[in-house]
Amino acid sequence: PLTQFEEDTALNKIGELISSKPVLDAVVEQATAEGFAVTWTELRQMATIERRIDTWDLRIRHTDPAFVGRIANIWIEQGQAILLDSYQHALQADSLNRYLRTLESCLAVTAASEPSHALCSRYRFTEIQAELAAAGQALYQERLASRGLFAALTIGPADAAVVGETPVLYRQNQLVLAGGLLGMLLGVGLVQFGGLARWLKRN
Repeated sequence: PLTQFEEDTALNKIGELISSKPVLDAVVEQATAEGFAVTWTELRQMATIERRIDTWDLRIRHTDPAFVGRIANIWIEQGQAILLDSYQHALQADSLNRYLRTLESCLAVTAASEPSHALCSRYRFTEIQAELAAAGQALYQERLASRGLFAALTIGPADAAVVGETPVLYRQNQLVLAGGLLGMLLGVGLVQFGGLARWLKRN
C-alpha cells in the first residue's frame, strides 16, 4: 500500500510525462505527417491537462472539430505509449532491485560462513561481486528509463477523444457579468442625467 504522498507523487509524475516535451514533439511530428499543421507552442496554448483524483483529462480548444479530434487522439496515443514504456522499465527495475537484495544476502552469508547451497558458495565469491556490480548498473539504467514511475502503479487504458457536437462558449460567466455591469452602468447614467425621468414624463 502507498501513502497519500506516494500516490500524489506517482499521479503527478504521470501528468508530467503526458505533457512532456518528448510527447509533444511526437504529437507534432505525427500530426504534421498526417496533414495537420501544428507547432509545439500552439499545442501548449490550445491544450489543458487536468487531474481528477486518479485520472488525467486532456482538453483541446480549436475552431475545427476534425482537427481537435485527431490531435487529441494522437496525443492520447503518444502519451499512453510513453507511459507503458516507462512502466515496463519500472517493472524491470523492481525485478532487478529484488535480485540485488538476493545477491547482497548471498554475499553476506558467503562472507560469514560456508552456506549449505552451491549458489552462495565461497568459491563463487568473486562471481557474486561481479554480478552485483552488473545488476547495480542495470538497475540504474532501468530507473532512468522508467522516468520516475514505479511498479506499484496500475496504468489503465486511455479513452478515445470525444469531440463536442456544438461549439463551446468559454468564459460565459464573465460575459454574463460584463453584460450585467454594463446594464447597471447604463441604468445609473440614465438616472443620474435625468433621462429616465424625462422618458417617464413623455410616456
